[in-house]
Amino acid sequence: MLAAVAFGGPVSTLICGMSGVFQNYKSGIIKGDVCGNFPTHAVLVVGYDRGHDPYYRIKNSWGTKWGEYGYARIVIDDTEYGVCGLLREPVYPISKS
Repeated sequence: MLAAVAFGGPVSTLICGMSGVFQNYKSGIIKGDVCGNFPTHAVLVVGYDRGHDPYYRIKNSWGTKWGEYGYARIVIDDTEYGVCGLLREPVYPISKS
């Protein structure tokens, strides 16, 4: 996911959007097994930060009153599907060149 975002741009993916943690998100980094990993909602991974607390930055479709002006931060981890299932079903274009 990191390479796809770094070299190709935004990545569309599905996450578990049914949890209260995700639906009521206001700010901060979503960490741990707090929302499951069964995909129910599409988001766009638009960036990341690999600093002290590494995270993916996602854009949601619920408007600017949700989260951090329509965005959220989800921890980068090494589990198979990622937090909230973020790594389970990414989709991004590949050039034929």
